[in-house]
Amino acid sequence: MKHLIPRLVLVGTLVSTSAWGQIPLPPAAAYPPGSGSNPGYTVRTVQAPEEAVIDNTFLRAVRQLNGTLTDAEGAILPDVSEPGPQPGGVTFTDFIDF
Repeated sequence: MKHLIPRLVLVGTLVSTSAWGQIPLPPAAAYPPGSGSNPGYTVRTVQAPEEAVIDNTFLRAVRQLNGTLTDAEGAILPDVSEPGPQPGGVTFTDFIDF
């Protein structure tokens, strides 16, 4: 019985990795050399009004980022954050340290 568990783990690993496989990308999906963007992060913050009661979920965060977060009555909650200096209200930075 003590040898059964390692074999099951090995079989499970082999099945899970071979089931996904690799998907080749066509050459047209690549950009020309040197066309990559600058390294770093693009940061965009949003903030709901202080009196708003909001969930702490991934779906809420996505809706808040794309401007479709609503309150209990269905009204869009405004973004009261300070927008970043770059187009679209973002900030470009080499590191994040909150």
